[in-house]
Amino acid sequence: MAPSVEKGYEINLGEQNQAVTLRPLDKVDQNYQELGRDIGKSEFRVVGANGVPYSYTVSMREGGMEIVPSNLSAIQYVEGNRESVVSNAVKSVINNIKVEPNLIRTIFIDLR
Repeated sequence: MAPSVEKGYEINLGEQNQAVTLRPLDKVDQNYQELGRDIGKSEFRVVGANGVPYSYTVSMREGGMEIVPSNLSAIQYVEGNRESVVSNAVKSVINNIKVEPNLIRTIFIDLR
């Protein structure tokens, strides 16, 4: 079964790449781009409103990035907080893997 795109975002970076603003897109091209060769990986955490940290791994590839929750609670958190998780993943890729934001053309969240 081929992956389908549920929701797309336009990514806007603030000063010094510290603030990430995501604008949901109404129409998403279902002809996603294959992610391609691996460029690097980074781990990051998102602290929920309840103070609980959720861990994720983000892999940057030639065509975009893939976010993988570390456990079931991180999967459950991302389902209701996608913008927060994606925003933190983008910051992690820019700051830790040193990738230019214009290389992020596709973002996958692996919920398996």
